Amino acid sequence: MTFAEHFLHSGTLFSVSPDKVIIGWGKRLKSDSPTSKGIPSFYFPDFFLTDQTPWCSYETWGEFHLDDLIKKLESLQLNKSFESLNWSHFSKEVFKTNFDVLKNLLISGALVKGVPYIFEVAKSKMTPERLKASLLKLLQTIKHKPMHGYGFWEDGQGILGATPEILFRSSCPNNLILETMACAGTEKTDTPNSIRLKSPKERHEHALVIQGVQDSIESLGGTLKVHETKLLKLPLLNHLVTPLTVTFPEKISFDLIVKALHPTPALGAIPRAEGMRWLDQLQKNLPRRRYGAPIAIIDAHGTQTTCAVAIRNVQWQDEWMSIGAGCGVVLESDFEQEWDELHLKIASIKEILAL
Repeated sequence: MTFAEHFLHSGTLFSVSPDKVIIGWGKRLKSDSPTSKGIPSFYFPDFFLTDQTPWCSYETWGEFHLDDLIKKLESLQLNKSFESLNWSHFSKEVFKTNFDVLKNLLISGALVKGVPYIFEVAKSKMTPERLKASLLKLLQTIKHKPMHGYGFWEDGQGILGATPEILFRSSCPNNLILETMACAGTEKTDTPNSIRLKSPKERHEHALVIQGVQDSIESLGGTLKVHETKLLKLPLLNHLVTPLTVTFPEKISFDLIVKALHPTPALGAIPRAEGMRWLDQLQKNLPRRRYGAPIAIIDAHGTQTTCAVAIRNVQWQDEWMSIGAGCGVVLESDFEQEWDELHLKIASIKEILAL
């Protein structure tokens, strides 16, 4: 088989800079910790971090410029035609029930914010032809937009996406200094003068996320510097993003940072303990698998770590594929606006991945 055929059969991909990705292909070796063998380690746990072997490495790997990987994939001759996907829409009534349960928790004061979610499902396989098309569209997207491509696939299952949200990034082996962010607040790209993102509701939601990250960092003994809030422009939608810098007085492990930050209020709930109980109840009826999980790569030298949030993706297993999206709900939230936001995000994912 050619490189591209091996890659589509069993592979992984993770952005490490705006124009480069690290990929792996061939045999996938799972582990409970990152490897120390001078090769990259990839981290793909489930949302609730129950996977006992969330780390993996590959027998073959390489760092590619986006254009070079695009050319290699384009050179692979596959059947260009494949069936169109028939996505089943999530029940508005079920989401209304979940929304109302959350609203009652907000009214009672048990929660201050929560992020309910939905899935659209298609009863189709992720064929090599479709995976190639999705990869090419993803790579073209991240060339021009501030998003991080990621994914892995083997044995008829996988995940592929492009996330705008970083959980943290470190260039220091001991993680003494981190970059992170608050990413919350959504509007259509054509909204005049970003009027929605200037609303008190969106600003309040964004401030809650910053405070949640700060509380998590301070629980580890770190300090947080808050930078200027910016508008992040993505396919079909915009977000409010505030870059954050974290400093720790002494070395701290990857696992401690992940467990403290994940899930941030941008994807979880406030306060955390009660919020996790609510999320666990949602999970029982609507399994999220890796949707919203922390995902990461540690480079071959063990010095560069990028940990992102697994949103804007498609997951697949055998004969089904699913796309998930969530929305931040606070006391002031309007049901119809949140319902529209979910479908805007779903449409954005389909655009990013040619689905």
